[in-house]
Amino acid sequence: MPKNNAKALAAYLAAKTKVYTRLESLRAAIEDHQDRRTPEEINYAHVGDLDHVAEVLDEILGFLGINPPAK
Repeated sequence: MPKNNAKALAAYLAAKTKVYTRLESLRAAIEDHQDRRTPEEINYAHVGDLDHVAEVLDEILGFLGINPPAK
């Protein structure tokens, strides 16, 4: 394997690890977003929060060439 390719592969794997770590943090944050509230406290502001997260994730999926799921 050429030296430059080995460096690029190592950098790619490090970036992949960062992405997976952030995805796990996102999952935990979404769970916490709900767990900090009782069902009676949930309102449309909370819905808006998660809809915004879904929109940003759709942008990321599009960047990766993946069609987001139908709404």
